Amino acid sequence: MDIVSKKLEDLAHYLRTNTYEDVETERFECKTLAKGWGEDFHKTVCAFLNTDGGIILIGINDKNNAKPPHYIFTGYDNSSKNEHYLNQELQKKFQDKEGNLLNVEDCLSFEIRDFQDEKVAVVYVSALNNERKYAFYKNTAYRRQLTSEYSIDKKEIEAYEEAKKEIIQHQELSTVAHTDIKNVDLEAVNNFIHNHFNKGKKRGETLKKDLEDAKTFLYAQHFLRQEQLTILGALICGVYPENYIRGKCKADCYVVYPRHLKEAQVAQDKEIIEDNITALISRTFNFVWRNIRVGIAYANSGSPLPEYPEGLLRESINNAFAHRDYSSTRPVIVEIFPMQKLEIRNPGQFARRQRIYEDTEHGKIRRIIPLQIARNPKLAYLLQNFDY
Repeated sequence: MDIVSKKLEDLAHYLRTNTYEDVETERFECKTLAKGWGEDFHKTVCAFLNTDGGIILIGINDKNNAKPPHYIFTGYDNSSKNEHYLNQELQKKFQDKEGNLLNVEDCLSFEIRDFQDEKVAVVYVSALNNERKYAFYKNTAYRRQLTSEYSIDKKEIEAYEEAKKEIIQHQELSTVAHTDIKNVDLEAVNNFIHNHFNKGKKRGETLKKDLEDAKTFLYAQHFLRQEQLTILGALICGVYPENYIRGKCKADCYVVYPRHLKEAQVAQDKEIIEDNITALISRTFNFVWRNIRVGIAYANSGSPLPEYPEGLLRESINNAFAHRDYSSTRPVIVEIFPMQKLEIRNPGQFARRQRIYEDTEHGKIRRIIPLQIARNPKLAYLLQNFDY
């Protein structure tokens, strides 16, 4: 039973028996629309965005300050007006520190559920990733603490803005929840030391006999931090990293045929790859290489002539993983359109300072300004050492 179903079951019991127990938590809140989509609702959404996310149940009034405390079922009016508000208007209520509209669309969703012959609405709010915090509502940022919302001190926001630059540039050093040194593959650590870390060094690192022996090395390489595996560590030497970093170590690869050639598809036309970073890159390249055309050139005694240059393919695939947004759980996507094009897409977006839009007499021009700063510098450096 999911958390919402359990809460609704408890609330139905309290309403039926006219009893009361508090169902609200740091991540669950009851609201009513008796006064419309008011300040209280927006403050809660803002606080969930800035903290750990949460769920807002609309249609039940929690009279916890009454004597005795009790619940009142008000229901939810499933009108087109309310649906439009949740779909279109709610996401426009929040700003960033400079007062610009903050894109929170991906953090908001809702559903309508039946409850006691009427309806309730359930609004799901996901926490903002580190790059986008904080969200402001009417010039104030809120956080969730216990079952209430509190404004965040300006000094704390300023301090976070300073730290955010480091967070954005070093996403690969974020820790992975619910992991520890037991999630490290000792064989992968020793392979890394033997094949890559010691390459070209007169005095190399010794191989490790067990995880405890490897601990100092793992911290020095930023594979462990605060007793937890980092994203970098999971990518390089994690045991089954897909179990705890999901799409961050994943590539979805497809061959996309035109409709009239659907019958040409074969078993290898799709491959979902989940692995450590070096195997992930190699397997993704192999999928592309075996699914593009390779002809024979007259020069050099009939040397192979691939549809796309091998160096270009390797560079593009390597960069897709090295410079992707590791705050997102979306995978890298590779799509081959035979005899047309090849698309390699990774999660992320260009920074606002990179995007320039100009209106000219010939129309609108969009320019992207390159930044000579790696999004994941330590991962990029390691991949360079791996000859990627």
